[in-house]
Amino acid sequence: MVIMRLQIKTVCFVEGGAESLHFVTGAVNGEIALWDSLTFQSKSTSAHTAAVTCSRYSSATKTLMTGSNDKTLRVWSVAPEDEHPFQNLYVITHENAVTGCDFLGNGMFVTAAGGYWKENEDEAADPGDDAVRIWHTEYDTPQISCVFCSPQPVQCVAAHGNTIVAGTKRGLAHLLTAAIKV
Repeated sequence: MVIMRLQIKTVCFVEGGAESLHFVTGAVNGEIALWDSLTFQSKSTSAHTAAVTCSRYSSATKTLMTGSNDKTLRVWSVAPEDEHPFQNLYVITHENAVTGCDFLGNGMFVTAAGGYWKENEDEAADPGDDAVRIWHTEYDTPQISCVFCSPQPVQCVAAHGNTIVAGTKRGLAHLLTAAIKV
């Protein structure tokens, strides 16, 4: 068991060496940490200036995405064997907190910007733009290729092929089919 002194907001598995399984935690102070599941040793970095709200790892590209209440999405290369395992590849600024992220494939990923919600409240502290965005990373700077606006704050996203599901604070799930080739 791993004991953290900070509240963990997100976790995901990361490929490591053949003998060990690794996972990443994202905390309320903006820190991400890479953990070895056998030794419980961790390597961390200050990734964001506010709580890390979401994370996702792609084994195909060996990259990690982290989103935050600081209104940024960061894409990292991850090398568990290195002393400093995280190398920041992209920083993408959103108008509101990034509440969800996932990989689509072919250098594309999807993000949700649903605003910042206080625990156990019905109204957003930062209401957000309620948008789901699809980004291309085949250029020097990631480019938006598609935006879907929800009538309610989006809290999370998941992608499979070109299908995206977006979950909202008020209990709706939007099933979207992106007109993209993955």
